[in-house]
Amino acid sequence: MRRMRRLLLILALIPAVCIRPVYALCAEDTGTARAEASMAEALPVPAATPAAEGDAALTETPAPDRTPVPESDRHPVNARCMVAEVSNAYLDIGRLWDQAAYGVPMRAGDTARFAWTDELECETVYWRFRLEQPTDSMSLSFFDAEGRLIERLERPGVMEENLEYLPEGTRSIVLEVDTACCLSELALYAPGAAPATMTHFEPPLTKADLLLVVAHPEDEHAMMGGIVPYYDAERGYAVQVASVTHGYVGKEWDTRRLEFRRGLYSNKLTHYPLLLGLLDNWFDTGEIAISRWNQRGQDVVMELVRLIRRTRPDVVVTHDLEGEYGHGAHIAVAHAMAEAVRLAADPQVDPESAEQYGIWQVKKLYIHLYPEHRVTLDLDAPLAAFQGKSAREMAVEGMAYHESQKVVTWQQTILNRTYDSAVYGLFFSTVGYEESGTDFFENLVPPAQTDDAEPVPTATQEPCPSPDGTAAPDTPAAAEKMPHDRWAFAAIAALLLAVAAAVLIWKWHAARRADSAGRTGR
Repeated sequence: MRRMRRLLLILALIPAVCIRPVYALCAEDTGTARAEASMAEALPVPAATPAAEGDAALTETPAPDRTPVPESDRHPVNARCMVAEVSNAYLDIGRLWDQAAYGVPMRAGDTARFAWTDELECETVYWRFRLEQPTDSMSLSFFDAEGRLIERLERPGVMEENLEYLPEGTRSIVLEVDTACCLSELALYAPGAAPATMTHFEPPLTKADLLLVVAHPEDEHAMMGGIVPYYDAERGYAVQVASVTHGYVGKEWDTRRLEFRRGLYSNKLTHYPLLLGLLDNWFDTGEIAISRWNQRGQDVVMELVRLIRRTRPDVVVTHDLEGEYGHGAHIAVAHAMAEAVRLAADPQVDPESAEQYGIWQVKKLYIHLYPEHRVTLDLDAPLAAFQGKSAREMAVEGMAYHESQKVVTWQQTILNRTYDSAVYGLFFSTVGYEESGTDFFENLVPPAQTDDAEPVPTATQEPCPSPDGTAAPDTPAAAEKMPHDRWAFAAIAALLLAVAAAVLIWKWHAARRADSAGRTGR
C-alpha cells in the first residue's frame, strides 16, 4: 500500500509539473499574436530602409531645457505605450515595461520595438543594464509615424545607464544589443517628467583635451574639484573623467557608481565618466595598494596605458604623489600615471591596445600639489555657465551627491582649501614649461571640441590614430526569429507525460505481482 501511495502521488504531480509550462507556451503565442495584431492596426511598421529625408536627419539632437515638474508627477508613461515587436518570443520586455521585474535577459543580436500614438508626447527614454551583465554595445533607433529612421544612437558597453532625448517626431524606438546581457530598466517619460537623478551623457571621448584620473568616486570634487566645471562647461574643452576604483566594494558599491555620475552631471560634464574597476580599500602605502591589485591580477599601470590610448588626451591631471592625506590608493595612482604617460607612447608595451587604439603621446602631465612648475587655477571667478557660481562652489555642490561619504566634512575641506584643488605642478611636458602659471593649456592649441579631431603631432612621438570602425547601417538589423512551433512542443510534452505514466503503472503492476508471489510462496 505504501508503494502504491507513492506511485499515485508521483502520477498526480506529473500533470502539475508538465501541463503548466505547456499551457504557458501556448498562451504566450496567443498573447503575442494578439499584441502584434493590435499594434499592426494602430501603428505602421518601420520601413526596411529609411527614406531620403530620414537619411538627411541623422544629426545629433540637442537636449532641450527641462520644464519643472512636481516630483509626484515624475513617473514613466510606459503603460500608455506598447511593445510592438521582439526578435524572439522569449524576450519578455513586457515584464520590465511595468517595472515589476528585476531584469530581462537578452541574447546577442536581440531587438525590441516599442511605440506609441500621436496622442502621447514623449521627451526622454531611460535605460539601464545590470552591472553584472552589461552588453558590449547597444543602439537605439528612432522612427517617425511613417516608419522612417530619424536618428540612430550607438552606445558602448561601458555606459551602464543613460537618459536619452528623443528627436522631434519620434513615434517608435528599436533597442538592439550586440551581446548577451540583462536589461534592468527601461522607461519613457513625458516632457520634463524624467526624475532629476537621471543623467544624460554623450559617450566617452575617443579624443580628449583633458583627462582627469582619480582614485575613487568623489575625489574629482574633494581633491581636484573645480576642474570639470571650469574646463568643460565654461571653456568648452573636451574633458574625460575616470576613476580607477569603483569605491568601497561592500553594500555601497552600486551607490558609489551612481553618486559618481550624478555629481559630475551636476557639474555639467558632457561625456560619460569611466570606472576602471580596481579593488578599493584603505591602503597605508602606495606599495601595498599596488601589491593588493597585483594579487587580483589588476595591473594599474597597464590599465592607465589603455585608458590613455583609448581617450588620447593632450593633458592629464591626477593625484598628489604623497596621496594628499596619505591614502595609498592616491599615491599608487599618481606614480602609476607618471609611468603610464611614458609607456603609452611605446608600441612594444601592451601590443593589443596599441593595435586597437594606436599609441599616444600625452603632451602634459599635471600632478596635484606638485611643487615644481606650479599652475594655480582661478576657481573662485564667477562662471557664466553656472549663473555666476564659481568652480569651487560647483565642486561643493557636486560633493553633495556623494551621500555615502562624509559630505559635510569634505565640503568644508574644499572650502578651506586643505588640499587646494587649484594648485598643480607640471610633472612632464613635450611642449615646454609654464610662463603664466594659470592654465593647463598654455602652449597648446584651443579645444578641439569634437571627438573626430586629428591628433596633433608632438616633438617626441607621432600619435597613432585609432583604426576606423565600419559605418553603422541606417536601420537596425533585426535578429532572425528563432524557428519554433509551440503546438509541437505541447504534443511532445503530452507524449512524454503519457509514456511516463505508462511506465509507472507498469512498475506498479509488477510490484503488486511480486508481492502476491511472495505471499503465495510463504
